Parts: sequence; structure tokens; C-alpha cells
Amino acid sequence: MKKIVFIGDSIMYGVDLKGMKGYGFYVREALRRRADVILPLENCQDTRFTFSVLSELFEPGELEGADLIYWNNGLWDVMHFGNNATPVVPKERYGLLLERIFVKLKELSPDAKIIFATTTPVIEERYTSLGIHRKNAEILGYNCVARDVLVDKVALIDDLYSVASNFPHECRSEDPTHFSELGSQKLAEHILALIDTMINGNVKQY
Repeated sequence: MKKIVFIGDSIMYGVDLKGMKGYGFYVREALRRRADVILPLENCQDTRFTFSVLSELFEPGELEGADLIYWNNGLWDVMHFGNNATPVVPKERYGLLLERIFVKLKELSPDAKIIFATTTPVIEERYTSLGIHRKNAEILGYNCVARDVLVDKVALIDDLYSVASNFPHECRSEDPTHFSELGSQKLAEHILALIDTMINGNVKQY
């Protein structure tokens, strides 16, 4: 049975307080009898957090010996608090931390194929009263950084930004950031097809 590990923010993990399930839940359900799908114990937040406590985000041994790792960091990195003009993690630091996380993952699972997923778009106008905000132009910039840093290292870059950009309105939740149940299911369907492609060895860039 293949071992597949997911690393990511609430788009993957879900939002416990709102009862929203992320795409990781639906992938795990779909593969329950065909693969050992490992989700982190909590939201992996930004690259600083993921790098600092990577092993602690999983039960002992869960990161070791993975066949496939599907990984994302970005939504927390690009976030602004209040009127702060600078995102939580500046671009240069983001790229450096992605490299360091990649090295850690390969140390723990040397033979794993790693897929990095680009950060999904937000609905900017819904951030008006929340005290935080994100900008799609910056998300695209951070996605470019991730691609530049990782394209020669990972097995594949999954352009999840473009996938989600084409979703109909009903795939988005009421908040600026997350997806509805239908949206998370559609993301999972896309990722399931990608996993099947990777496991069968027919790798191509998306």
C-alpha cells in the first residue's frame, strides 16, 4: 500500500471551528482502501512554522518512508495584518524556507516523489472588515517564487491557483479564503487524478 503524506494550510486541512473539510479529507476518504493517506495533526500555517516544527506536525514516523508528498505553503506567508504593507513572510524569506523544507522532506523520505501545489486565489473584496487581507497579485508573485525555487527539485508543480480560478461561484465558501464542500471535493478530484498519474509514472507538469 502506498504512503501519501499531505502538508498544507486550511485549504488542505480544513477549518475545525467552521466544520469545513479541506481537500485532504476527501482524498483520504477516496483512497482509504488503496493507500495510507497521512494528514498533519494541525494546520501547517506558514513556511516558518512548517520548517520549525515539521516533524511535530505528524505522529512519530509518519513522515518517514513516504512514496508521495503533496505539499503547499503560501496563504499564511502572503497574509497582511491590519494596515501592514509587508506580508507575514517576505518573498525572499519564503523562497529560502521552501528550499529548507524540501531538504528536510528529502532527508525524512529520500525516495518520495514530491508535488508542490501553488497557493489558491482569494476573493479580495471580502476582506474589508476582517483585519487581515491578501492580494491575488501577491499570491501570483509568491507562486512564481515557489516555481523558480522548486521546479528543478520536486517531481511536479501543481498549478492549483489556475485550477481553482476556473471554479464556479458555488465552489467558494462565504469567507474570502476557503472553498465550499463542493469546491474542496473538486480540488480533491483534481489531486486524485494527479496522484494516479504520479503513481503510474506518467509525470507531466500541470
